[in-house]
Amino acid sequence: MTQSEQLDCPEIAFWQALSHAHATVLTALEQELEQGSVTPIGLEVLRTLGACTNRQMRMADVAKTVGLSRSGLTRLMDRLQRHGWVERRHCPDDGRGAFAVLTDCGQHTLDRVLPTYRATLERCLSPAVHHGDMEAVTDALIRLRVDSRSSGRNAPRQLEHRTVPGTVERGQAHDK
Repeated sequence: MTQSEQLDCPEIAFWQALSHAHATVLTALEQELEQGSVTPIGLEVLRTLGACTNRQMRMADVAKTVGLSRSGLTRLMDRLQRHGWVERRHCPDDGRGAFAVLTDCGQHTLDRVLPTYRATLERCLSPAVHHGDMEAVTDALIRLRVDSRSSGRNAPRQLEHRTVPGTVERGQAHDK
């Protein structure tokens, strides 16, 4: 098989399209959310914590859920903490562990920016992807996440599913 034939396959085309679509939507989210001082990844942390019982989760689980390294999450938490949106609490069961906790101020910020987040996603996605197609692609991506989790050490790092309040739930948030 030639190099050209290897590059001309449905998996590569799908991955390129998915990567480009992600970059396009992420750019739109960054532009819209910057007015509220929230980055898309910062919003993911706030959304993740907001979906949990007691609005808290172990730091390591937050990192895994939003797809950051532990050190990357630590730097992000520092920024979110400076805004007063989150705080860290020591885990009573594990002296080395810590919880990330969404503060009341963080919940207020989340409530304030979620309409912009949803509107931006709708504006970017709805013209190109019909709801039935969106559900099919979402299901496929969830299967990819589940399948790669069970495939061993070389599986890509996975994101836990999170829902936006008012949307159809396809999974459940961690409560740890």
